[in-house]
Amino acid sequence: MLTSVRFIAALLLFASGVMLPAGPADAGADDYFPVTPSTDGGRRWRIAYYQGGDYVDYKDSLLAVVKGLVKIGWIETEPIRVAEGEATEPLWRWLTAASSKHLEFIGDGFYNAEWDDARRSEIRTALERRLGAGGDIDLVIAMGTWAGKDLATDAHSTPTIVVSTSDAVSAQIINSVDDSGRDHVHAHVDPLRYVRQIRLFHDFAAFERLGVAYEETLEGRSYAAMEQVEQVAAERGFEIVRCHTPGDAARQTEADTQVLACVKYLAAKADALYVTIQKGVNPATLPLLLETAAAHNVRSFSQHGTDEVKLGVLLSMSSQSFTSVGLFQAEVIAKVLNGATPRRLDQIHEEPSKVALNMDTARDIGFVPPVYAIAVIDEIFGVIATPY
Repeated sequence: MLTSVRFIAALLLFASGVMLPAGPADAGADDYFPVTPSTDGGRRWRIAYYQGGDYVDYKDSLLAVVKGLVKIGWIETEPIRVAEGEATEPLWRWLTAASSKHLEFIGDGFYNAEWDDARRSEIRTALERRLGAGGDIDLVIAMGTWAGKDLATDAHSTPTIVVSTSDAVSAQIINSVDDSGRDHVHAHVDPLRYVRQIRLFHDFAAFERLGVAYEETLEGRSYAAMEQVEQVAAERGFEIVRCHTPGDAARQTEADTQVLACVKYLAAKADALYVTIQKGVNPATLPLLLETAAAHNVRSFSQHGTDEVKLGVLLSMSSQSFTSVGLFQAEVIAKVLNGATPRRLDQIHEEPSKVALNMDTARDIGFVPPVYAIAVIDEIFGVIATPY
């Protein structure tokens, strides 16, 4: 078990005169643990996974972590088979059969709440019971805000790596960017990620009124990075035009309808649109959303990333960030399995500030990027792709 590895690590460090960190103030102090592959006394480490529901970011984030684990040698190199669409379970099924001498992705360790409140409650109870019993799962990947909030609790002590949250602090998953607040919890944070997004968007588009559709709840504001939007609005002096949408627990048709209604409202009142991460923004609604924005010459920026720029959103951050963050989180997993305390590992990893631009959309709305900003354009799409 992990405790035995930590005990041995502590003993070796004591013998060499190095003292282990004493508390949460020393977050980051366990970064010296190696990322080299290991086993638990010859037994493969057992990994589980929990997500609030299917979302393309979740699949891409897990894939990036897997590629990171391949790069540092924890999974033997072989072609990774990934199905089209948002579903994460096919990737997990591939992982359960993948060749690894060090990791076992548990066949019955995949949990998906399917964006249903009742199912979420059932899974939370079942996982708390299973993790609390100990011995069955060595580490769990909590994908997204729902899963992070459900597992970052005192109901268990199994190492929990929280992946793909917009803002783990404002969602109250962790105490701060420097301290998760619980020894078994680690969450990647890039505290200025969305600040950089909005600043870049404003640098490029010089808008005066930014339209944002989001759910007016703690989780909804976290998903949409509203604290950061409000911060940059105060800095730069632009107005935020708001429209509220239903949450993840809403029926898909309701979420889609309300997002489209909000975009219609915002396009008439704002000169720019921040396309936020939420259930109602998806391959089915995105073409209609962008058609409405283009009809009013509204400049758009995707909070999600490059995939939506391929489909016609004007701007976003470049997709290279997935690779960078995936490797960071793979190394966190490796260090934890080698004995590090999750809470004492650095949680901050900044993503590269590069821009993706859709030239067809720019041409359609008469947008010309400022010359001084062209240097940070990393990906250019000349043809609007079909939905993934």
